[in-house]
Amino acid sequence: MVDDLGMSRLGDLLGTGACKRKALDRDTALPGKAPGALLGTLRHWVLEAAIQGWWRAGGKAAPLPLVTWGNLETFDDRRMIASRLVDEAVAHLDGELGRMEPWRTPLSQAWEPIAWHNELTHLRSLVVARLPSKPTKPPGVSDAPPRLARGLKRPELALGSKSLHLRGTADFVEWPEDDIVRIIDFKSGGVIDTKGQLKEGYALQLQGYALALDEEARPKPKGFRLEVVSDREVFKVDGSKETLDVLRRTLKSQKLPWGQSAVAAVDYEAAGPSCMFCPQRPRCASYTEYAEGAWRSNRVGVGQRPLPLDIWGMVVSVEEGPTTLRVGIRSPEGERRQVVGLSLRHFPYRLCQVGEPIWIYGLQTLEGARSGQFVHPLNFHEEGTKPWTSAWTTRVFLAG
Repeated sequence: MVDDLGMSRLGDLLGTGACKRKALDRDTALPGKAPGALLGTLRHWVLEAAIQGWWRAGGKAAPLPLVTWGNLETFDDRRMIASRLVDEAVAHLDGELGRMEPWRTPLSQAWEPIAWHNELTHLRSLVVARLPSKPTKPPGVSDAPPRLARGLKRPELALGSKSLHLRGTADFVEWPEDDIVRIIDFKSGGVIDTKGQLKEGYALQLQGYALALDEEARPKPKGFRLEVVSDREVFKVDGSKETLDVLRRTLKSQKLPWGQSAVAAVDYEAAGPSCMFCPQRPRCASYTEYAEGAWRSNRVGVGQRPLPLDIWGMVVSVEEGPTTLRVGIRSPEGERRQVVGLSLRHFPYRLCQVGEPIWIYGLQTLEGARSGQFVHPLNFHEEGTKPWTSAWTTRVFLAG
């Protein structure tokens, strides 16, 4: 259950031990998101805007009611609003990427033209289906922290509970007059398991938000209405008192230390599958030990890839090209790995040298399963032959 909660990006199970990889402490996290995750962010924005009836361009900009873009009554008007909303969201996302990560190409260039056209068409159809039937009043913009009390209506609400080791940001929270708090989480991509049910991690995420709010609010709400909104349907999540009490007891029984801020060196109590998408991997000694052990034992289930595409070890060869490197690495378990298309931007002062240690996180690979199961690849790359095969979140560390 704890691993599922960690994969939901809610579980804040950080310890306070110093990272053994001291050379990695100069940076705090992997940069940005891969193109598929960015598309998920885009869907998140347009779904939230459509359901709530207003669009916030980001930062402290005042929310803009969608009804000011046109009428909500006819299908053509709603389609016009959808088209404008999606276009503005794409432009805003590309602008943010250009400002924070200037080496990226625009999001629209990460897909083939036809695939990108189909994605935009799908996004517009989502907006048309989710638009409200009548105008809604957008929330005001304020620097003051919101009160966890009746009347609360807030997107991107930060919630946390020190006693339960939880911290996260709920996509939308509303506390109406009936004291039944509504918490919505927007999801893109696959949200159901092999049995056709909502994945447990997503349900736990919403229940964790409810627990965190319930722990901090005074007076407490009477109950919770929890929903996961995906591209195609809405899933109801059990928010009953009995279910939340079971989760509360489970979390309190875990011997997990309360963490420091993300900029401090961190160490997870126990690494596992929940490390897959953790941005703190480069700074976590527990993950390093877990990964090296898994590489040696090939402790991998059929059809699963529990480890990120990372590699570290001793440099055994370096070949320099016009804009990229080909680097051979001897990994800790003795295997030789190869990384091609490694951008020279990672080496602003000097190239990596044969005989020195190197750590590379967030790569890509074209290798699939071997012997019926996924194992740690022998060949990685950063820049692929086509934009959508490139790694978009690679980070390189040297010892000095």
